Amino acid sequence: MGELILRDILLIFLVTVPVVLLLRLARLPPIIGFILTGALIGPSGLGLIHEAEQINILADVGVTLLLFSIGLEFSLAHFAKHRTHVMAGGFFQITLCILSGGVVGFFADWPLHQGIYFGCIMALSSTAAVLGSLIARRMNDSVPGRVATGILILQDLAVVPMMAFLPLLGKAGGFEAGAAVLEKRLAVLAVLAVVVFFFIRYLAGPLLRRVSGAKSREVFLITVITFALGMAWLTDRSGLSFALGAFLGGLIVGSTEYQVEALAEIRPLRYGFNSLFFVSIGMLVDLPYLAQHAGLVLFFCLLIPGVKMVLIAGILLLLRVPVAMALSVGIMLGQIGEFSFLLAQMGYRSGALDSTIYHVTVSAAAVTMIFTPLMVPWALPISAWFARLPGLKRLAAIKAREAGDVEQMSLRRHVIICGFGPLGEALGRFLDEYKIPHLILELNLDTIHKMREEGKNVFYGDGASEEVLFRSGIEQASLLALATPDFFNNAAAIKKARRLSPDIKIITRAKYRREVEGLYQAGADVVISEELEGGIEMGRTMLKELGIPPNDVDNYISGIRDFGSADFF
Repeated sequence: MGELILRDILLIFLVTVPVVLLLRLARLPPIIGFILTGALIGPSGLGLIHEAEQINILADVGVTLLLFSIGLEFSLAHFAKHRTHVMAGGFFQITLCILSGGVVGFFADWPLHQGIYFGCIMALSSTAAVLGSLIARRMNDSVPGRVATGILILQDLAVVPMMAFLPLLGKAGGFEAGAAVLEKRLAVLAVLAVVVFFFIRYLAGPLLRRVSGAKSREVFLITVITFALGMAWLTDRSGLSFALGAFLGGLIVGSTEYQVEALAEIRPLRYGFNSLFFVSIGMLVDLPYLAQHAGLVLFFCLLIPGVKMVLIAGILLLLRVPVAMALSVGIMLGQIGEFSFLLAQMGYRSGALDSTIYHVTVSAAAVTMIFTPLMVPWALPISAWFARLPGLKRLAAIKAREAGDVEQMSLRRHVIICGFGPLGEALGRFLDEYKIPHLILELNLDTIHKMREEGKNVFYGDGASEEVLFRSGIEQASLLALATPDFFNNAAAIKKARRLSPDIKIITRAKYRREVEGLYQAGADVVISEELEGGIEMGRTMLKELGIPPNDVDNYISGIRDFGSADFF
């Protein structure tokens, strides 16, 4: 058994490396290579791997480590900022997807329970593919990235009631039995919430402090993996999703001061095991079936993302989210994901799904996941283009009026600040100190209400919207300051602001040094690189600590500032 699994892993990596390298020449992401490798060497491909059970076990470890690291990076503060969009958007998206599945089943002449089952499968997006692509593109900190992440987590939580009810569909007494199972699992979930709170509040910090005090990276890594696998095992044995436990384990460790250290230690392992997960997905694809029913599979590959994009974008628009942002989140979450595979397999084995729906679902899931890494980076540009269409542009104006932002500002020579997080708030204080008029563009409704109570000029809106910029008085403004970390959104805002007001001064923030040139090309006057500015401040302190005369250090730093740090380096 051990020799067999070792051979299979070696074979997977031997095939994966050249496939991924070939795709990289075409600038395609590794996830596509992993899925194609699985389809190529799997049972319906070359048949190099017949029994994928051991590989699936390792793939489960990969998903566990991925979701554990997501839990590590997950910010409760960011979740709270967008809780309305996430909770309401996620709930209605899942509900409407289930109803849409019933409608599809009606026209396809499926039994009602199979249509509902298909709707549940369609409702779930790929946490692994979307977040992997967001993190790879450094888009996880963008507002659409945060909203998408929150909805993904809500979808993963929805797997719990789905797993309780779906296998019982079409069976006598299914509803009563499902209700009993769901009641039991909700009780387990409540107990689990208490356990997690207890760990976060009392145990995680002291335990990791003691382990870290041993100054052994090996022991620290083993402890972190124990948290990940232990919580996953606990929730799995309790009848809940193992992925939910992995995420909660990451949330526990992420609540301590050892969050960054744990993430750094576990990341290489996550990459290795996670690749096996995507390969195992490729192995599930039945290539002969895909070839024989290419038209049917293509129809569902277009239907599912189209329906989900319309539903998600429409719901977010009703929640007063800007048009471009709502569309971008809809595009990001258009695929069906890893838990869809789990539900499909469970339904096929229990007899709740027939073979046609099962094979179509698996094929469509694999294809849509392949295209996810391609769609995520294009979500914002595509949505921005759609938002400029006449009908949607009018809708954007209506949303602005609903938010109370209808009157164009009467300010002159004012400053517009896009984003009022810690950085934007600091800029506001500078302007308040010198009594310079300014207004704020913000998407967080709580922040908007707070700022309005303080008498601030604040709009609900996105700086990448021409309508919002126009109503902010961009043509009369003296300066635009972009304080959000989202590169694509900032680049779009710069181009639109420059088009509306060619002479306005634009200062923007670049989270990474490699983004600076792109923001200059978009039309920014000054780009502040967080990495370089951090280096300057550390360098100032370092030189003074090394005994360099303070005046010499300050003169050198002043020279860098006068030149512009992003240009100087």
